[in-house]
Amino acid sequence: TLEYLNKACELDPSNGKAFYERANFYKEIGDSVAYDQAVFNVLKHDDLDLDAKLQLLTGYIRALYADSTQQTRIEELLVVLQEQHPHQYKIHELYGAYLATIKDFPRAAEQLSYALDIDPSDEQAWSQFIALCANTENRQLKVDAIERALHYFPESPVLIYQSGLTYSVIEETEKTMECFYKALPLSDYNYELK
Repeated sequence: TLEYLNKACELDPSNGKAFYERANFYKEIGDSVAYDQAVFNVLKHDDLDLDAKLQLLTGYIRALYADSTQQTRIEELLVVLQEQHPHQYKIHELYGAYLATIKDFPRAAEQLSYALDIDPSDEQAWSQFIALCANTENRQLKVDAIERALHYFPESPVLIYQSGLTYSVIEETEKTMECFYKALPLSDYNYELK
């Protein structure tokens, strides 16, 4: 199998699909060194479908994120993808999720902010964004996150409640209570939130 995959990559070096299949083969046989290099080669191919790249990269990140020595490598791959597809929501979202996993909350918030600039219609992403900003030391970032989220979803009881929690962290009691009182009647059918 490897012989044929190598031949396919050699015959047509512009065929990202062949490189993708070879990377998956290395993963299946447990050759982590070859897999590592193959993933990097696959992501550099412009002709490979973005979803295939994201699927491969997601698996790669899951396998290696716990190893702190691989963090630089993972970030390099994410940057390569961002350079190829600078306006893709999914890439910024994946990068943000990875950074949140390694507890780099300010940079995770920054990546999710880029994603939300591209597509502000995801209420759950706004909730994640507020939570990420709440975990930073930057008071203004926390307030900006609340204002941006509520601009798009002014009647969301979850986002309003979450905003109240964030205001409580920065010790703005009046705004905290304002949010809670506003969220309460909007939470009619959400008993857990109420």
